[in-house]
Amino acid sequence: MTSFQVTVTGPEGRYHLVHKLGNDSDGKIEVTIAGLAMTWHVDVVMEDESGVVLCGMTVGSQAIWQDQFWFELRPNALPSRIEYWGDSSAIPSFFLL
Repeated sequence: MTSFQVTVTGPEGRYHLVHKLGNDSDGKIEVTIAGLAMTWHVDVVMEDESGVVLCGMTVGSQAIWQDQFWFELRPNALPSRIEYWGDSSAIPSFFLL
């Protein structure tokens, strides 16, 4: 079951994200950035003032960013946003439309 999907243009080109719920997990986010497909598993689900926050690692992002990062995706925030964290510091937020 898909809970949301979004397509936007970011620094690396076209971003397409689809969150799919799993039977025994918090699901996964199928991500395509500039034509490179990845699957980011949702390891933590929490809530903040904007609503649900989906968190996990950007597995497969080494091909684009030469690293993996912790992500925090807030699909219900206005505007929706995704933040990346690496080595104890926040990388600039990417806002979704």
